[in-house]
Amino acid sequence: MRHPRPLAVLVLLLVGAVPAARAAGPTVPPSRSDATAPVPWTRLELRGSKFFMTATTTVEVIRVSAGRARPDLRQPPDRPPVEAGGPWVDVVRVSSRLPFGKSERATVWLDGASGAVLQMEKRVGGGRPYWKLRRFVRGGYHEWREAPASKGERGLPRERWTKHTEKTVHWDAEAIGDSVVTDSYALLYLVSRAHVRGTTEPLVLHVVSRGRLVELRISPGDRVRRRVSFVEAWPGGSRKRSGQMELLTLHGVPRWLDDPAEPGADTGFMGMRGPLTILVEPALGIPCRVEGSVKDAGHLTVRLTRVELRDAPYRCIVRGKHLVGMAGGMDGPKDRRGERPAPRPSSPR
Repeated sequence: MRHPRPLAVLVLLLVGAVPAARAAGPTVPPSRSDATAPVPWTRLELRGSKFFMTATTTVEVIRVSAGRARPDLRQPPDRPPVEAGGPWVDVVRVSSRLPFGKSERATVWLDGASGAVLQMEKRVGGGRPYWKLRRFVRGGYHEWREAPASKGERGLPRERWTKHTEKTVHWDAEAIGDSVVTDSYALLYLVSRAHVRGTTEPLVLHVVSRGRLVELRISPGDRVRRRVSFVEAWPGGSRKRSGQMELLTLHGVPRWLDDPAEPGADTGFMGMRGPLTILVEPALGIPCRVEGSVKDAGHLTVRLTRVELRDAPYRCIVRGKHLVGMAGGMDGPKDRRGERPAPRPSSPR
């Protein structure tokens, strides 16, 4: 019997995926008037298992000013880089612990307005460690890569690795027109952001996979009920959310941009090839589950175990059989008696 390659399964679990759950009453979305508002969450903790192997991943998002981000963005040697088109840069950090002592950390800098990727940095630890940084330019990117030159260097800090390479990758910028190129590590954040903005049309993203451009078209589908189990935390409180929950289905279909008829388009997202499905909480757009197929491993589902929110979740205030008001965080509306929601709302019975 041929066993699936562990790396294919592990990479799949690198970029986490799942938030949301059943609230103490109907959930009320925040105002969508600000087109650049950040997503409701700041951190996701995800877990996936396959063939007795388990990996955990965290995804964190922070928003910084373009001026603050500028010193972290490296300048390419031959072409002007992609710059932020507005005052904000969104930084997505992904950290994964994998079986067999492997690990991965990635940081993506995105234009806060368009979602275009400015830079991506990745560090892989374990059996074959390496570090790489991609600074994006119009129609491509410049990549710096460092790795141990021998087995003897694998246990040394990165500063002592002696294998250093650089390369520039180009593609036809006209092929995507006015669309921007983003990064698959930021996929869950971008899906959630589009939902918060009230986007109803299919979300079309262009990402880089193996040096080639992939178009990923994400379209809304039906609402389904799935079982969830995770901790929901916010400043000053937390609760366990478990049980059946209604989720919105998002179908992602990738295709190679330079050869749409070629099968097996790979978005680079969690090692998945071909179509993928993302299930999100309908009110706040928190991704709750990701399903797809991995080479040599088959179907894989990645689930949320914990989500950290920017503020207390919105919920109904019910006294007896009467809805007396809606409450959110400390800045949310008060009920009719001027009361704030409790810091630790009880779970629904």
